[in-house]
Amino acid sequence: MSKGAKSRHLQARVTFLDRAAKLLAAQQFTASINVVRSTKIPDAPNNAAHANHTGTLQDTATTDTTANDTPQSTNTGLPLLLSSHMRTVAKRGQVRIAQDVKRSICKICSTPLIENKTSSTRIENTSTGERKAHADVKVVECLNCGGVKRFPIGARRQAKRSQRKDRKVLTEGQAKIAKGGEGKGIGRG
Repeated sequence: MSKGAKSRHLQARVTFLDRAAKLLAAQQFTASINVVRSTKIPDAPNNAAHANHTGTLQDTATTDTTANDTPQSTNTGLPLLLSSHMRTVAKRGQVRIAQDVKRSICKICSTPLIENKTSSTRIENTSTGERKAHADVKVVECLNCGGVKRFPIGARRQAKRSQRKDRKVLTEGQAKIAKGGEGKGIGRG
């Protein structure tokens, strides 16, 4: 059998669940925008009888927007369930999930993170005066739960220990001891 042939069906299942969750989240978000924008708050009545008005469905639908008229994410249900199920299938079947797929799902609430729909993205650089380009960090915030994920952008990954040059500079005395030459070692007679 070829490498990975045992878990090919699990990998296909994980991929399907990821795509389905993202599709349903995008559709659900689009539907919630249409509901919010199609309803209007009725004009405030002049009667004192309506002063104790607690709010209607239309009031709550339009108050779900922020100051910049971007609606808050109301993702619940099936997209979250499919994302959670995808993660569970991958864990139990010991299937590796691709890095971009892992980064596109909120770890806290399992919401599929879709740019400008279910998540907001910004670049942060906390270095002094933002001088260091390798200190750039991509910050993705889930609009459903408020969870934040941070990913380094400009930095190169550190080489593996076996591949690093000049791992440790030894002094002359340490070099002799390492080669088995002179020096007082523990247990030597």
